[in-house]
Parts: sequence; structure tokens; C-alpha cells
Amino acid sequence: MLAALFTGCVLPSEPGPTDIAVANGGDIRADLPSGVVTKGDIVSVLPFGNTLMVKTVTPALLREALEKGVSGIVLDTSGAIDYESESIKMKGVKRFLSFGALIFTFATL
Repeated sequence: MLAALFTGCVLPSEPGPTDIAVANGGDIRADLPSGVVTKGDIVSVLPFGNTLMVKTVTPALLREALEKGVSGIVLDTSGAIDYESESIKMKGVKRFLSFGALIFTFATL
């Protein structure tokens, strides 16, 4: 949810040429505490000096990025991501993209 909040915040409040926001899933390094949030808390969550860029991408490139981000995911019996699976441990979980204004589903084999 924090990733969706972060990417959603960089989208313009008025309709415009930007349809979605994408961030590297590894950019978010901590959780926000409940209650009062300080500047230090925000720096802990987003410690990198990233900049915003606007890019035009084809639907095919966006699909490729989505597929790469979910490849190798193993779900447990309840349908949640199994972070203990060997494929996740070997590849690492910090390769997921974070999106604002985009919801998608994927099928596992």
C-alpha cells in the first residue's frame, strides 16, 4: 500500500498526459509509523535522491516490464506470494515495480 501511495502522489492532480506512475520496488526501504510522521521518517522510507521523469512507452514495453516483475512468483495455497519459495529467494523480491493508477492481475503456471 505504501508503494501505491508513493507512486500515486507523483501523478498530477488534474487529468493530463501522464496515465500511470512507476517506481522501482526497491526504492521504499521502511514502513511509515502510525501517528505523526516526521521528515526523518520520510527520509527513512525514501532514502534515495530520485528524480521524476516523464517517458512515453509502448503498451508492449509496459507489458514486458509487468511480466518481468512477476516472473518466477510462487503463490501459497491461499493465493498470497510465497516469499519462502526457492525461486523468490534466488531472484530476490526487490524487482517488483510499484504503480500508481494501475491495477493488474497475472496468472501463474
